[in-house]
Amino acid sequence: MSLIKPTVILILRTQVRKIWWNFEQNFTLLLSAAALVSLFVYILKDFATSELSKFSPEWMALGLRSSFYLGVFCTSLVIARQVRKILDSQDSFQSILYRIGASSRDVAKIRQALAIVGFAVSISFIYFLSLVFKQEPSVLAYLLASICYLISLAVQIRRNESHVKKYSGTIVDWRRHQLLHRSIPGKGLLRLGVAGAIAVPISAIFIKTATLIQLSSLAVGLVTSFGLVQAIAADLPNSWFEKQGGLTHDQWQKSWQVIANTFALTIATICSFSVVWLTDLPPQELWNIPFLAGFLPWLVPSLALQIDGRSQNLNIIVMVLTGLFLGTAMMATPWVAIALPIIKSQASQYQSGRYFRA
Repeated sequence: MSLIKPTVILILRTQVRKIWWNFEQNFTLLLSAAALVSLFVYILKDFATSELSKFSPEWMALGLRSSFYLGVFCTSLVIARQVRKILDSQDSFQSILYRIGASSRDVAKIRQALAIVGFAVSISFIYFLSLVFKQEPSVLAYLLASICYLISLAVQIRRNESHVKKYSGTIVDWRRHQLLHRSIPGKGLLRLGVAGAIAVPISAIFIKTATLIQLSSLAVGLVTSFGLVQAIAADLPNSWFEKQGGLTHDQWQKSWQVIANTFALTIATICSFSVVWLTDLPPQELWNIPFLAGFLPWLVPSLALQIDGRSQNLNIIVMVLTGLFLGTAMMATPWVAIALPIIKSQASQYQSGRYFRA
């Protein structure tokens, strides 16, 4: 019993130290993201207010309540995933405890204690989300957080190497295989982007405002670009073998460009479905939907090495800035869409050769 309490405290202190170790970088990224969001809200505040005023108070309340429950759902899943990572990673505390002679009962009790701590953190986030979305914490919110946390924690994700098919093919096929079958965060973000693209045409049935449909398409493209950014950041630390095998910068960029083109074309096509079939708005108001949905994933290979390709947080900020300025400009004038190939060409030339320094 004396081993359980100090071990739990040690593990929690380790997690705090991991956050504190990169506190300056994380705090800077948080401030930068807050500044970007504030700038975006300030620019579109008056414009969005006039558009949102077209909705009834009941629809606005429903949107805030839905966003609140979506936040509870996502937060619970993220916290459960982090707890699962602490419990079941290959270098977890269990291997150390077994080496020093701890019993299986003590290890099980420590696992239960950590799961309870994670559950408490998940529940406490409901109060924070209620302040953000101006909603009262309800029994349904606590029940949703509890169910999502417990189910996600109970699902054991094991990647059995014996079931992974032996693979051979081109570098493009290999990267696509890694992205779709091995990179869990990248795969999750890309799936979220495709799901959002499917939701845009469905929401177009109820949303009769061109601006909101355009912003939804831009958000879908942004989430999809995050998945590609994460995949590139995870791939670069292991690129030494490809470099020694003679892979050039142009070949590296072209391989990722083929994958980016696939996702950009997919979500652009799905979002464009709302223009053709599911809305009564005139087409001239929604001509830019495929460009807004697809231009950010399309630009990722040309922007990934502009600063530091291994830093996914930094490149996420780059994509947010790019989407903020080019996306809002594209909503105002069609000339930006015409200039996209020029922008991409200049960006590719600027980062030329940086693959070997990444």
